[in-house]
Amino acid sequence: MDKLSKAELEAIVRRQLPSFRMVEEAPIEDDAPAPFQMRSPGLDAIQEKLSGSIEPYVRRGAVAAEAADQDIVQTVRVEPKGANVPQEPKTVLISAARKSIIGHQG
Repeated sequence: MDKLSKAELEAIVRRQLPSFRMVEEAPIEDDAPAPFQMRSPGLDAIQEKLSGSIEPYVRRGAVAAEAADQDIVQTVRVEPKGANVPQEPKTVLISAARKSIIGHQG
């Protein structure tokens, strides 16, 4: 699956958030620090701690992860149209497969 074009992203924002507009973002520097990566215990440790079977949850998670791998989620920044007071832009998540907004900040 390919990423959505800028025109497609703008059309989705206009359709689903008619009182907002996309804003241009400055490119991120290559030397930016790596994002924080959370560590978690392994499945064996969790299963031992809970003393129960977690197989159904693992299978359900694998199906969800496989479906997520087939989708491309793009982030765009939006701000209210015609705001009298400058406001901080909000981040919106757009699914390329659904061609719709699947999440937003605030």
